[in-house]
Amino acid sequence: MKQLHIFQKSFLTTLCALILSSAYSQTTFWSEDFNGYSDGVTTGSNNNTNNPANDWTSGGCTTCPSSIDDWWEIRSGVMEARDVNNEHVYLQTESIDISAYNSVIINVDVIENGDLEGLYWGADNCSDATNQDYADVEYRVNGGTWTLVPNYLGWCGLYASCAVHTLYGDDSVSGDCRTVDVDWVSTTVSVPGISGSTLELRLSATNSSGLEFIRFDNIDIQYTALLPMELVSFTAQVSGLQVDLKWQTASEINNNYFIIERSTNAITWEKVKDITGSGNSNTIKSYAFTDPNPYPGVSYYRLKQTDFDGQIDSSQIKSVRVEKLKKETVNLFPNPVKNQITIEGSDAELKDIRIYNMLGQDVTYSTHQAVNNETTVVINLSKLNPGIYYIYTKNTAHKLLKQ
Repeated sequence: MKQLHIFQKSFLTTLCALILSSAYSQTTFWSEDFNGYSDGVTTGSNNNTNNPANDWTSGGCTTCPSSIDDWWEIRSGVMEARDVNNEHVYLQTESIDISAYNSVIINVDVIENGDLEGLYWGADNCSDATNQDYADVEYRVNGGTWTLVPNYLGWCGLYASCAVHTLYGDDSVSGDCRTVDVDWVSTTVSVPGISGSTLELRLSATNSSGLEFIRFDNIDIQYTALLPMELVSFTAQVSGLQVDLKWQTASEINNNYFIIERSTNAITWEKVKDITGSGNSNTIKSYAFTDPNPYPGVSYYRLKQTDFDGQIDSSQIKSVRVEKLKKETVNLFPNPVKNQITIEGSDAELKDIRIYNMLGQDVTYSTHQAVNNETTVVINLSKLNPGIYYIYTKNTAHKLLKQ
């Protein structure tokens, strides 16, 4: 059935694909895929609490139900016209509120099956309406006149009278505005750039001979959404024993700050630094930060952009490899360890000792530390589960097996 997605903000698109040329995305706020209905249904549900009307209604085809082989109704999850006896059948949506959106786009799949007849050559080069098969897509804004999407596939060529329908069949035997008999098969009709207060969509069709089908599916009405940030580039590069992070934005909307995060496994993340954003900007902004204490080996970095109202989006993930840390004389024993480990080194090197598990989680405060003197630290690890841990001093990292 119809999924109604009306978002208060247009900032929901993630930044993972943002090395872009545009800071716009398309967000669906009204849709109908006709799934979940039983065969034979001709009127939609009422899923829009802002509008008490049914989502859509259908009409026409007053004589086709006289035959069990002809219909205009939902069949197998699509709205389907089968051999409707040259009647003009239609489906029309409720009045949809588009007042909050500057640029609305209509998308609808139109599928045909069977040998549909088209606009035959007649006295004025396509005017003979005998046995024509076609599908029309129309819309109206603010309750005004209906606007037809004409000749969507451009088959008419020089014949203006062919442009009276959106899609139509053809007939290579009788000769029409095309030279081959392929009809349109399956086409997504898209109509961009609609603005106003309300929008209605009308889909109609006609066909007549045996085993001719015209189907409508996947009605999707979207608006153009501004992304909170257009990220031009984001890099992470090793420089000696440090990692240099740089990024540029082409535009920012409501951007409060960036959070720099790092990880050993790209699953569990540790906050490294907050960097103030530019709020609102439409010019190139450059940012940089150097991580002075990166993880040894392979590690990962990402940005989390945070709006003033707390909305957060994440960037692409970048990986680096720090081959060696600064050489310092640091001794750990015993290793493997059961309960208590002793770490020896310089006073400066042992001022900040951190312990991480294999998931990159900081478990330092699950242990007890006792400083014997300025160059020795004794740590009680009895509360840690058996497994592999990493002990970091200021410039060194050590792999530890807890038994």
